[in-house]
Amino acid sequence: IKFIFFLFCFISRKFFVKMVELLKARINSYNSVEVTDPCTLSLPQTGDFKRVAPISVRGFEERLWFSLHKWKKEGRKGVFIEISREHCELIPVAIRAGFEFHHAEGDYVMLCAWLQDPHENKLPPGPVHFIGVGGFVVRPRAGVINPDRKNHSDYELLVIKELSGPSANLSNFWKLPGGLADQHEDIKDAVMREIKEECGIDTEFGRLCVIQEAHHTSAASGASRKGATDMYCICALTPKDPDQEIVIQETELAAARWMPLDEYLSLPFYSRENTAYFKMMQAAADVALGNAPGLEVGSYDLGFGRGVKHTLLSAAGAENRLELVTAKL
Repeated sequence: IKFIFFLFCFISRKFFVKMVELLKARINSYNSVEVTDPCTLSLPQTGDFKRVAPISVRGFEERLWFSLHKWKKEGRKGVFIEISREHCELIPVAIRAGFEFHHAEGDYVMLCAWLQDPHENKLPPGPVHFIGVGGFVVRPRAGVINPDRKNHSDYELLVIKELSGPSANLSNFWKLPGGLADQHEDIKDAVMREIKEECGIDTEFGRLCVIQEAHHTSAASGASRKGATDMYCICALTPKDPDQEIVIQETELAAARWMPLDEYLSLPFYSRENTAYFKMMQAAADVALGNAPGLEVGSYDLGFGRGVKHTLLSAAGAENRLELVTAKL
């Protein structure tokens, strides 16, 4: 009878192991697990991918717990699992298994779990920064033959008034054209695109002038920026054709025009000394007029690894400096 009992247990265990399949995954260079199993992903139905039969919530729960047990025994540090919008019913299962939200995009949520309790969780946080760009586009004022780069009154600056947003209700608030960089978009490309979209002006990129670092820690920052840090990059540019006509983006702007640079810098928002806006605009003007070098922006191969292009902000000489202004919000 004992022999029959142990035989039954052995067969049952082997049967269970065969029926519960380990989630497909890869181990990254930090000894953490990145789940790649198609049961949670939205995969193309063409090419090398085959249609994946939908998994039941119970089936996923069994595979997840089985996999977590194995990964813990192997000494893995943590687990990342991506669940697509199409399989959102699996998210509560992961939460019950100890996962937390890491980050999300429009079509998926990334969750993570730390497997090395009671040691401190060392998994990297989700993305917490976004990049904004502003174009400091200058041209000589009409009638000025040999502009003096030390004289702000010899130049004009391209400025806009917003139709909506925080500055729309402020009287006489003119600002630089710009906006947010798209995902995987270089700073250089982003600022030229934004100027073209908002004002219809084609530009030549010059240098990166100044970066404002703003931490959004209050409710006043709005839901879309809650908890994030905004890196606002002001870049110096020149118009390809100084006489090109401004064509405003009517859905975004109330107005756009060329304003004398000295007039812009004397506006109340930019002329109060020892404020973030004052330091930013003064630094940008210095770079745009050639009184300070700023930083070059280029795209290069990293030189090793997978050959991904990297944007490099380079200072060619010891005299180069970049203003970093931290704003408290």
